[in-house]
Formats: sequence, structure tokens, C-alpha cells
Amino acid sequence: LQVTSIMSIVQSPFWLTNAFIIYFVDSDSGSTVMMGVYTVAGPLLATFILGILISVFFGVTTFVFFKRNTAQCNTFAQCVTEHVIAGLYMGDIGQVYEGGSELLFQEIPEVAFQRPSNSSKMFTLLSFYLIWNFIYLNIFIGLISSAFEESRRHKAIKIKDLASKCLVCSRDAHEFDHRRLGGFKHHLTAEH
Repeated sequence: LQVTSIMSIVQSPFWLTNAFIIYFVDSDSGSTVMMGVYTVAGPLLATFILGILISVFFGVTTFVFFKRNTAQCNTFAQCVTEHVIAGLYMGDIGQVYEGGSELLFQEIPEVAFQRPSNSSKMFTLLSFYLIWNFIYLNIFIGLISSAFEESRRHKAIKIKDLASKCLVCSRDAHEFDHRRLGGFKHHLTAEH
């Protein structure tokens, strides 16, 4: 793992992918991450699709209402694509508008409500930020944390089963501890 990490710095970033593969296959924490992702793969995919739909909705809104105020929205497909890329990649669709969200939010006290287009753009951007940052990203965080909790629970159950049941004959440890000389440990080492 260390060699591939060093090779990724010295020679090519390709080696970094090799290091990630080694990490996810060989290490205990990497396999825990993979198990967590595998556990919630369906809901994660559905949440990703929801993110695309949110970005498409705001792309359609921008194309219909603010087409003249954006440099990147000459066509419908271009506007929606810009919103999907900006939304999924950066979580900020403000860059689609001329001057970006910084310019729009700097105008809030002075001229934001003098022109209806500015107040509408501001409301659209704030709606996107609220939906994206407080709802959408928390869905991702909730899915990932519940996946790790589930994988920890499965791991704890496996450890408990290893200590309390024979894997060969599926009998409980207390049967051997009360009925046989040497108990459960003797059964595991001598009888199997």
C-alpha cells in the first residue's frame, strides 16, 4: 500500500487507484467501508437520482424565468446540463447566473428588491441552497451513517456468534460448559 502510494506521487496518479483497491480489499476498515456502501447501494443510487432531478428542476426554472440573465443558458439542454454539473459537482448553481451568487447576495441590501428579476433569482438560489444543503446532503449523511451502524452491528453479531456457538455443529457454548469436561473450548479444539 505504501509503495503504490509513493508511486502515485512520483510516477502516475494511476497508482493511486491501485492503492485504493488494495485498501478496500485487504484492510479491515476498507472492507467495512465497502460493506457499508453495499448495504445502502440502492438508496444511495436513488438519492443520486434525486440530486439530478433537483438540479434539472432548477435548470428548467432558470431557463424559463432567467434565460436572459445567464450566459450559460442559450439552449434548454445547455441550461439543464450546466445546472446538473454545477449542482452535483459543486453544490452551487450560482455560477450559472451572470456575476455568480456572490454578486447577487452582495446586492441584497441595496438593489435586490428594486428589480423583480434579482429578488426572483435570490429566492431561487436560496431555495436551492436550502434544499441542497439541509435536505439532500443530510439524506446522504444519514444513509452513510446508518450503513456504518448496520455493518458494526453485523460485525458485533458475528463476534458474539463466534464466542457463543460452534460453527461446525451450531450448538450453543453453554451446552458444552455445563455437560462436558473441558467445556466449549475443549469441544472446539479437540472434537472438531
